[in-house]
Amino acid sequence: MQGRRLRAVSLSCAAALALCGSGCDPDGPFVDVGPALDAAPDGYAAPDGAAMDAPVAVDGAPLDAAPDGTMADAGADAAPCLCVERACHVSFCEDAVCRYEPLDGVACGEGVCHAGACEPHRCGDGVRARTGAAREGCDDGNTEDGDGCDEVCVPTPLAVAHETEAVAFEDLAVVAPPGALVAVWIEQTRAIAQRHVRLWWRTQRAGAFESSVRTLRTGFDVLGVEAARSGPDEVVVAVQTVAGIELFVVGASDIDSVRSTGDADDREVALAGTETGHVVAWRRRNTVWLRERTRFVSADQLVASDAVGEVAVGTRRDPMSRRGAVVYESETGLRRRSFVDGVPTSEARALGSDATTPRASASSDGVAYGYTEHADDFEGDVRVQFEGRHTVAATGAREVLLELAPFEDGFVALYGEGAFEWPNIAFDDAAFLPPEVDDLRALFTHATTGHHAALAASGDGVVAGLFARIDDSPHRQLVLYSLPGT
Repeated sequence: MQGRRLRAVSLSCAAALALCGSGCDPDGPFVDVGPALDAAPDGYAAPDGAAMDAPVAVDGAPLDAAPDGTMADAGADAAPCLCVERACHVSFCEDAVCRYEPLDGVACGEGVCHAGACEPHRCGDGVRARTGAAREGCDDGNTEDGDGCDEVCVPTPLAVAHETEAVAFEDLAVVAPPGALVAVWIEQTRAIAQRHVRLWWRTQRAGAFESSVRTLRTGFDVLGVEAARSGPDEVVVAVQTVAGIELFVVGASDIDSVRSTGDADDREVALAGTETGHVVAWRRRNTVWLRERTRFVSADQLVASDAVGEVAVGTRRDPMSRRGAVVYESETGLRRRSFVDGVPTSEARALGSDATTPRASASSDGVAYGYTEHADDFEGDVRVQFEGRHTVAATGAREVLLELAPFEDGFVALYGEGAFEWPNIAFDDAAFLPPEVDDLRALFTHATTGHHAALAASGDGVVAGLFARIDDSPHRQLVLYSLPGT
């Protein structure tokens, strides 16, 4: 009979014997062993009520010699194994005998698995130590400088691209898919004002990084870019042009599709990722439209007919339900409308008559949405609302909310300060702030205007992108900085 390899399901020895002592449920996850075990020789289990020719073994030992362990079902035509749990190993059943494979790079207790052994954390092992004296701000699997995580596992600014005498940068979006970093920006040729939409994508394999730069669009009509995750491993990029909005779905190695929203009057595009695709919201004259793209469907839905300004969209971090909200500027102030599976549900709700610059983002318990609340023409407070609670992200003269991203159980807000909108960041009062936040704030002191900065949630915190002068060069650099969470 061909041996079968199946991964283990945790079950104590006593529980396994109790289940199989009277015969397992044929509808359940275990093989029917027929009569009670005392009808068979010690250490033998009899499937289909018949005695076996060989014992059900744990590490090659009879069943009655095995301590409490893990039940690995070997299928309908083979006996199950009761496998002893081993740290830094995964068990499987093969020919009624438990086998083990060592694990690497997996957290174990106070350390990390290495060749099947649990060893203390060390910088460069690829698993970030989050607490205690050995806490790390990052761990990218190596001890090299210049990749955003230095030789002692401290986050550092990562320079992605440099301006030159011939090339200037405009607009910026940042995305952090699992195991990757993505930056999208506009590169303008100074002499002829031609614009190129560049996409930089970096992935990591076996502790080494691979990066590439692709050109998504070239032309004199490019106005701006937005980007977000699309499903588990792609990125959607929206390019605003004079003729409308073009959408690019991009993977690590290719461009999956190129579409447009279909009208030259389409403006104010916003994006949000879902577990299976993405959501696009945009304004077409006085209407707001919503399009959800999954693997199976892509359809446009009318959200509102009273829009006059900017649009934002956010989705819940819930893999079981595709819910979210669109926030837009209307003729009577800021309004919010919810949607489920790409279809608007309830009527739009008013958020405030003196609010502008809406932004929306996923949060741990729903959709966070923010805006700038104006006391008069010269002052503005940045405010963020969660489901059921409100908070002030920043307060002072002439502040404008630029971007919003989830961080820990709260948010981080990127806002522009003063007449030139110099970028700064503010956190929810409930958020734990790691020591690296001071380095990020210091980095923002080198930034240029706020419209050339961006935020993106990552699996371990948040990534900030900005155009800054961080050395003695007369030209700016596109810089990314990864702020860790707890």
